[in-house]
Amino acid sequence: MSDTLITVVAILLAAILMFVFPLMTTADKADKVAQSNVETIVSDFVNDVKNTGELTEEKYERFVASLPSQYAFDVEVEIWKLDENVGKKTTQTNNKKIGENVYVGYFTSDVLVKIHNNGKFDLAEGDIVKVNVTSRSSVSDNFSVAPSADITSLSASASATVTTTGK
Repeated sequence: MSDTLITVVAILLAAILMFVFPLMTTADKADKVAQSNVETIVSDFVNDVKNTGELTEEKYERFVASLPSQYAFDVEVEIWKLDENVGKKTTQTNNKKIGENVYVGYFTSDVLVKIHNNGKFDLAEGDIVKVNVTSRSSVSDNFSVAPSADITSLSASASATVTTTGK
């Protein structure tokens, strides 16, 4: 009886070693590839907005659709519009510019409402665009013994200063 039990345990252990560990390794590699892809996608999106000076609804939807579908992503967009606040005071070093520059922040919900209503969000030279993408799920979570809710599996962020005024 004990020989049979040892044989069954040995077969189960061999099955785990032959199938589960390679699956875990493959899942970790898939997460690393997805991380690299997400970083590239976010960077390309921010650079596109920076170079064109506008964020359109079509661009945003294409961006969200291009993220890997096996992960649930939270997308955060921040746009900081440069508000040249005229009329405060004149600086001694630059007498042609009056006042100081102030940035006004627009966050994800504001940006989405504006691009949905107007079709686009026009930006000017000097505005700042920030995009942060996070996902709490990953392929390797399916194989982990105790997945942690505190760890973000995939994340990418990019920011840039707009170089062209949108039309």
